[in-house]
Amino acid sequence: PNLWQGGCETGLILPKFIKHWITLYPWELYTIKHELDSKLIVRMYDSLDQDTDQIELLAQWVNNCRKSGVTLISCQAGLNRSSLVAAKALMLEGMTADKAIALLREKRSGAVLCNEAFEEWLRK
Repeated sequence: PNLWQGGCETGLILPKFIKHWITLYPWELYTIKHELDSKLIVRMYDSLDQDTDQIELLAQWVNNCRKSGVTLISCQAGLNRSSLVAAKALMLEGMTADKAIALLREKRSGAVLCNEAFEEWLRK
């Protein structure tokens, strides 16, 4: 519940039902026309050698936000970085890596976590 993920392109308007927003792609940002309860902008790369030290903290932040409203995790295309954090958030609430990945692929796209390093990190 309350977990959304997607991509972003400068000029898109953030939907009003979103209460919390974290973006992992600060190079393109939504236009925000309503008050958010919280916003977090993080620079993260869709790279095979992206540092993953911050992922658990970001996932905890997402789970705390989800308790009070719809939380959007975005990145450039909404497939790798946002999926990495979304999957970890689900895993922190008891879901296995396999189930979290399968759920995100079902709900978002079969291309979710096409960055093999991110998928491998989740499965460790």
